[in-house]
Amino acid sequence: MSNRILVSRMNAIPSVGDGTSSEFEPDPVDGTAQDFGDVEILTTSAAKVIAINNPGSENLIFTTCELSGTDIGDFSLSGCPASILPGGSAQLSLSCQPLSAGSKSASLDIVTNDPGAGTASYALLCNAIHPEDIFSDDFEL
Repeated sequence: MSNRILVSRMNAIPSVGDGTSSEFEPDPVDGTAQDFGDVEILTTSAAKVIAINNPGSENLIFTTCELSGTDIGDFSLSGCPASILPGGSAQLSLSCQPLSAGSKSASLDIVTNDPGAGTASYALLCNAIHPEDIFSDDFEL
């Protein structure tokens, strides 16, 4: 069984295109780790939004939007479009929803038809904690 699930997300890659084809411009940039910090188990972190723009003159088509890795079940991603029209944009939303305590990681990989810079990869991270781990030893009721 493969540790892959179809999903979506983008990061900003400055376009070097000439505006005559599809252009992939995600924000934040390719390779930027998305760290959700400490997240209580069985809760959902605040969402991280990634904006993708297509300043080109042709449709930007997504051929791959997928999570991979051992902890993909602890991450959720929505909003990956099949394509973005010229001059259009899309927003993708990502969150961490850990099922058990410990460090969680996965990877997001995106491939588009942009002939110049059509791919992006991101490390996804969160530290899943038990609710009682939030309190210090000095905490008193």
